[in-house]
Amino acid sequence: LKPICVLVMPLVKVFSTAALKVQPAPLYSRLCTLFRVTEQSGVLQLIYCRSDAMMPDNLVFDIRAKAKPDRTPEMLQEVATDLAKFIKEQEGTDPRIRVELFDPALQSSNRG
Repeated sequence: LKPICVLVMPLVKVFSTAALKVQPAPLYSRLCTLFRVTEQSGVLQLIYCRSDAMMPDNLVFDIRAKAKPDRTPEMLQEVATDLAKFIKEQEGTDPRIRVELFDPALQSSNRG
């Protein structure tokens, strides 16, 4: 039997030491726009992770996305810049944003 491969990407994990002012729906919408995926597709997954302590940053966006021809370094820089501006407007603080691209041929997951 082969494992069922269901890749939900991009995966955006938000780590924060404080409750966020921005609600998940507008953040999800902005991220879908930035990564050029439709909200209805369910392709993008957003996860909030509250932490008691983090160093050195108090707000981190850890983004993993499938490597595609249109996801150039310039496009990813635009995503990071736009997201940082959006979060600064909503939260009043500068987030750390980390973006990692992966090769889907080397990945596997199972939606169970």
